[in-house]
Amino acid sequence: MKSEDWYRNEVWNPDIERNFHSKLSNARSQRDQYLKIQILCLTERHPHAALGLGKFYFETRSDRSWDLDVKHATAKAHEQLKDFDAALEAYREILKHECDKPFFPFMALLDAPYLIARKTLKSEFSFALETLTRAELEFSKRGITHVVEQFILHASHAIIRNHSKQKPEARDHAVVALKLAGVTDSGLRYHRKVGLVGPEYQKTILTLKSITSGYPRIFLELAAKFG
Repeated sequence: MKSEDWYRNEVWNPDIERNFHSKLSNARSQRDQYLKIQILCLTERHPHAALGLGKFYFETRSDRSWDLDVKHATAKAHEQLKDFDAALEAYREILKHECDKPFFPFMALLDAPYLIARKTLKSEFSFALETLTRAELEFSKRGITHVVEQFILHASHAIIRNHSKQKPEARDHAVVALKLAGVTDSGLRYHRKVGLVGPEYQKTILTLKSITSGYPRIFLELAAKFG
């Protein structure tokens, strides 16, 4: 194990947990940052552990520098556990803050509406569209965005507007999102594959194709499966 790997564990068990806390107790100035990084590493595969460490972070942190990053990680952990109410509550806490706040997790501006779109949380559609508008403004200020960020923005618009009976707008956004899904070069000179739309978005892509074609997604899933 490399010296810095003790706070980047992607596997979690009692022995690893004990070793992590032992190392953390000896950490000095970067202690909160090490804890934040470990939480991020566990969010997808060990969401319960990530939530436990998130609670520990807020109980023991020395300052608030990483609060929004950790809150974003807990939102993603709640998503993994299908606790969507808790995930949205975490996203709302993040989005109460201005985007110029240091270490603001900009992806929360997309993750929240994308969750609402994918899970068809109709009572949250207004919040999602407001957040997408805010995302568009903030990303225009930042300049370049990754292809996948633009994809998520347009896909969220398409799905929400389709369920809201705004068919022309939904189709327009779906067409843009599908074009972005087909991009194979990021345009970044030394990182040609960074920020592209990966296979984890396949279900969303089928939903978008359903919007543009008029065929139900189940039909497209069967067509893809059987060629």
